[in-house]
Amino acid sequence: MASADVEYRCFVGGLAWATTDDVLLEAFSSYGEILDSKVRLSTPGRRDRI
Repeated sequence: MASADVEYRCFVGGLAWATTDDVLLEAFSSYGEILDSKVRLSTPGRRDRI
């Protein structure tokens, strides 16, 4: 597998409830190109994060 084909994923826990996708992207963009960032909830309408 060529190095350009390698995919990395990173789980970030303990985020503030006010954290948005854009805030997360901005926080990690200084480390390199970020293709996607998502702040997810476990169930729509609940405050439990996964």
